[in-house]
Amino acid sequence: MWLFTRKRSTATLVAPPPIPDDRLALPDHGRVPVLGADDHQAELAVAADGGPHPTTTAALVPEPGAAVRVDVLVGDRNLTVGALPEAIGAEYRDALARIGERGQVGTCPARITGGGDTPFGVYLLLAPPRDVEVVTGARDPMVAAETGGRVRLWGERTCSVTREEDHQDALAPHAPPAGRDTHQVHATLGFCDIDSGRYQGEQAIEVLLGGRRVGQLTYAMSVRYAQPVRKLLSTGVEVTCAAVTRRAHDGVRVDLLLPQLSD
Repeated sequence: MWLFTRKRSTATLVAPPPIPDDRLALPDHGRVPVLGADDHQAELAVAADGGPHPTTTAALVPEPGAAVRVDVLVGDRNLTVGALPEAIGAEYRDALARIGERGQVGTCPARITGGGDTPFGVYLLLAPPRDVEVVTGARDPMVAAETGGRVRLWGERTCSVTREEDHQDALAPHAPPAGRDTHQVHATLGFCDIDSGRYQGEQAIEVLLGGRRVGQLTYAMSVRYAQPVRKLLSTGVEVTCAAVTRRAHDGVRVDLLLPQLSD
């Protein structure tokens, strides 16, 4: 074990189980709290090394149950500084366990706060579980399900459809029933030529309900989703997604639910 002397007290650092040398850097566009810092002040003091709000590397170690232990890497050793909150840890645990099955451990930046007369704290720079699952291969970034030559995309963000005003006859059968504001449907995606405006001659993602055209995505959204949708279509599958119709002052409108692609 290691000994660390703090002002007016002596704390004993107990070495946790060593982590694998093979480490996978996880996406870091997010912020996740760490619980238990009060019980690991000595370890955080060693990791901070006297610097103001230093950034170090944390290893996320799944443990029995839903627990995910958080260690910081200091030189050639790892020091436990807390754990993810139980509900949050449960969301990350499957992806982290998948990494562990490969003999690796997931890592991300950790920011240490406090120091001096203020107790140390720590939080992680870690992307949402969905992005961690994609990186680890635990989930496909586009496809939520595949059955019988048809794929259904993840429904993580709302995308507006344009040109519905030209297809009210095709939208009418899918309008919300009386007394309801919206109606859930499934749309099929393809490609069409843009026939007017600034992007005339380019292609947009076409939207169909019940086999009939009801509009298209904007050019910007079509560009964003074109490559993954084309890749899926090239395999011979039908590409579908959840959609919602709603009544507006000028007729029936439709919004798609599409995957939240990383920038």
